[in-house]
Amino acid sequence: MKIGIVCNAFAQSGGMETYTLGLVRSFARLGAGRPVVFSTRFDPSLPEYQLIEPVSIPAWFVPQKLRPRFVAARVEKLRSRFGVDVLIACCRCPGAEIVACGGTHPGFCEALGRMKRSDRGTIDFERRMYERARFTVAHSRLMAREVERFYG
Repeated sequence: MKIGIVCNAFAQSGGMETYTLGLVRSFARLGAGRPVVFSTRFDPSLPEYQLIEPVSIPAWFVPQKLRPRFVAARVEKLRSRFGVDVLIACCRCPGAEIVACGGTHPGFCEALGRMKRSDRGTIDFERRMYERARFTVAHSRLMAREVERFYG
């Protein structure tokens, strides 16, 4: 079985990125082979870089608000080319079977005390991801409650 991971950046740059690196180390320890990692940015100096099959998705030319949709569409087209059987999303990607949840957009908006029109599109995109996923892995009980509250 070929595992794929989609993330915003394969680098030491934040919570979900650290989670992604941990997944890669765990798969290597288990002898699960080299996962295919789809991302817009890679740090080849990381030791984990040697444990993956990197697939770069250039998206610098796509406006920030549209980038997650662009990346998700590219991953959907590329996953069969790279033989990915199971896709793990460490960012918003509605085509993934497993979603790692580090937060929800409605929770983010609620914490800020505001919601713009563009946030509604992001929430719809995120909703599709949770509806299509077979499994959701929440980082904490708080995140699990947030996903249940906002997305059922």
